Amino acid sequence: MRLVTALALLAGIVLITGNGLFSQEKKDTPGKVKGQLPANWGKLDLTPDQKQSIYKVQAKYKEDIAKMKEKIKEIESEERAEMSKLLTPEQKKKLQELATGEKSDPKKETPKKDAPKEKPKDSPEKPKDSPEKPKDK
Repeated sequence: MRLVTALALLAGIVLITGNGLFSQEKKDTPGKVKGQLPANWGKLDLTPDQKQSIYKVQAKYKEDIAKMKEKIKEIESEERAEMSKLLTPEQKKKLQELATGEKSDPKKETPKKDAPKEKPKDSPEKPKDSPEKPKDK
């Protein structure tokens, strides 16, 4: 009798935790296509059939659009390489510095006159109005 009870309990646990009656996963309805509506299209009170038709159209063009985006990247890369060939070595170096924000020549790096000097963080600031007390030795 204990064995039957244990098996029944085990079967119940498997059903609850597995893909049983209380599983939280939603099963896809066959024939339905998932997608995302374009901006503001959700406010148009579309019927479920209209939404499915829109998702199918998006799926139809998705691969072509991805291929074209990749082709655009390739063409832009070719354009950039061709333009780069027109620059002098100094211009290429300056462009690299501008792109990365780094300067390769430390002589060119001069602090600005108006820039405030940084104070060491580990020394506390003393108020200017209060006189310093002599230290007892």
